[in-house]
Amino acid sequence: EMRFVTGVQTCALPICRTHLPSRPRYTLLTLLLAAQGLAATLTVGPTGDYATMQDAANVASAGDTLQLAAGVYSDCLDATGLDLTISGAGAQSTFLYGACANGTIYADTGTLTIEAVTLENRTGPSLRVLNSTTTLSFVEVFGGTGTLGAVSIVDGVTLIENSDISFNDGEAGAGIYAVQQVASDTSLTIRNSTFLENSATISGGAVATRGIQTVEITGSTFANNASFSTSGAVSVTGADSVFIGDSTFEDNVASRSAGAVSVSTSLSLTVDTSSFTQNIGGSLVGALWVHADQLHLSSVQFTQNTTDGHTGALHVEADYASLTDVLLDQNTSATHAGAAEMDVTELEIFDSTFSNNNTNGQGGALRLVTDNAVIEGTTFSMNRAGANGGIFHVNSEADI
Repeated sequence: EMRFVTGVQTCALPICRTHLPSRPRYTLLTLLLAAQGLAATLTVGPTGDYATMQDAANVASAGDTLQLAAGVYSDCLDATGLDLTISGAGAQSTFLYGACANGTIYADTGTLTIEAVTLENRTGPSLRVLNSTTTLSFVEVFGGTGTLGAVSIVDGVTLIENSDISFNDGEAGAGIYAVQQVASDTSLTIRNSTFLENSATISGGAVATRGIQTVEITGSTFANNASFSTSGAVSVTGADSVFIGDSTFEDNVASRSAGAVSVSTSLSLTVDTSSFTQNIGGSLVGALWVHADQLHLSSVQFTQNTTDGHTGALHVEADYASLTDVLLDQNTSATHAGAAEMDVTELEIFDSTFSNNNTNGQGGALRLVTDNAVIEGTTFSMNRAGANGGIFHVNSEADI
């Protein structure tokens, strides 16, 4: 039986009952907890104490939980300034479909935790938070459209874990768009989550951040995301620290550059135990594009990434870059740098493998623009170039 919940109706198809907008039903436990200043659970739904999320939030105290029954909710919530948890009966049971331009759930300041629900809003963001501490756990966000991203973040500290953000369309960061405007301490952490078939017209098919100081992505999967410009899956700009670990990027596409991930004008990027497979960059960089002060890659695999321009898998502009136990195999570019191009001041490559990479131009495996490079314990095998340097091409007076 599917139940539909609005501010005034409860429908158990095919029969609907109309409820008068009477005063909220306070339970004795709720009143006692409120009197003692303790966190309470406020039930929302056809058999709950409140008909809508907003009804419950209007009387909630700091630390309270809105417990949503299974069903479809068409109302929206303004949780500005509240310390609140919104908990559903499971992402396959509780559906929040409020079609509000400012967000199905909106908050300006406060602490907000959302768990075990599905969010979908085709009018605006599913979630829009400003200057807030926000956690999404076991949440699904689907079908969003608009300019702000399905999850829209301005400043604040955000954690997204064990969630699925997929099939959203937007301009930049169709799944998540996070920007720093005023706050000095901002972060976005993504753990054990899935991003599938999100599409952006500008950059960051799944995720885009602008000025967020700390970005961390671990244990997550990005597949079949697309950008009609740059960064098919993830775009990060202006971060102090970026960490990607134990994550998979596969079959992502960008029409111009960076088929999977771009990190630009940032201080440090570390990628550990992750894979980039069959990503496509239109005119530049099949998988990962980096412009940062420092880059550290460890136990990373780049396989079968392609571009119609140059740099099949990895393009780096940095003061310092290190690659340890990195595999670049079967990557292809049309012009030069079949696998990687390293435009760095100081480069170290240890115990890595470049194999079966191909370009029609220079540097079948590796194209170097560097002043100082150390390459040790590294294998170059079956790499091909149409012009100079089947193994690598040095475009400088480098000390190697």
